[in-house]
Amino acid sequence: MQIQITNLGKTYGATPALSGVTLTIQTGIFGLLGPNGAGKTTLMQILATLLPAKEGSVEIGDCKLGRDDQAIRAMLGYLPQEFGLYGNLSGYEYLDYVALMKGITNSRQRKEAVASLLEQVNMTDRAKKLMGSYSGGMKQRIGIAQAMIGSPKLIIVDEPTAGLDLEERIRFRKRLDQMGKDRIVILSTHIAADIGNSCSQLALMKDGRVVYQGTQAQLLERVKDRVWTGMVEESQFDAIKTRMKVLSSRKTAYGREIRVLSGDGAKPFAGAELAASGLEDAYLDVMKPEVQLT
Repeated sequence: MQIQITNLGKTYGATPALSGVTLTIQTGIFGLLGPNGAGKTTLMQILATLLPAKEGSVEIGDCKLGRDDQAIRAMLGYLPQEFGLYGNLSGYEYLDYVALMKGITNSRQRKEAVASLLEQVNMTDRAKKLMGSYSGGMKQRIGIAQAMIGSPKLIIVDEPTAGLDLEERIRFRKRLDQMGKDRIVILSTHIAADIGNSCSQLALMKDGRVVYQGTQAQLLERVKDRVWTGMVEESQFDAIKTRMKVLSSRKTAYGREIRVLSGDGAKPFAGAELAASGLEDAYLDVMKPEVQLT
């Protein structure tokens, strides 16, 4: 299956939320990365048939958004950024209800499906407790489970690791790897570390526009052998930030420790050492081409 988004636009009053968004998304895990307010959630809500677009088109497999919305919903699992739960239901009761609404009418099949999902999100021992007593991380895990009910062909997760501790994040990424083998999983986040190695294909959004689409390897190639670190005096730092991009800086008792991107790869200042580059460096290179981080 493939998703083709073409010239998608959306406004709220006179404020543009999406402008000319064009993306091709194939089977696998697709990372959508950008700061809060970039338009990611608006795009996810449009794909989930919750918001109408002002212009453009979306084709999901053989279905067209606006014409085949019911068929799209039938193949969709969705975890929104703002996820509300029924506090007077237990986790098991809620997932059982969602499974029934998704067409799993056989009680035995539904029981097996819910039990399997609870185990996958590490909530089996808390399944009978009321969701009103759940922590933020526990609620998020139930949200992830409900998005996976019915083995949907398309799963959309918007900021899915909010409230999860490190161990739970790792477990969730492993589950994503498994899910992305035979379906489309769109992972929307503002945290570069959430993308990890799971998303070979990704897009970066800023101010309602797509500013990069390609592979993670291609994105990392932008900053290969160009990231340098070192300690400089404050007067040196003022001069350095006028001629190159400062990725990060930290004041210390001995001066300022900085991480910079060299335009031509040459050693940018005395004492600088070449550093291993990563996704966050490449992200900053694309998203903040003119801005120095101080």
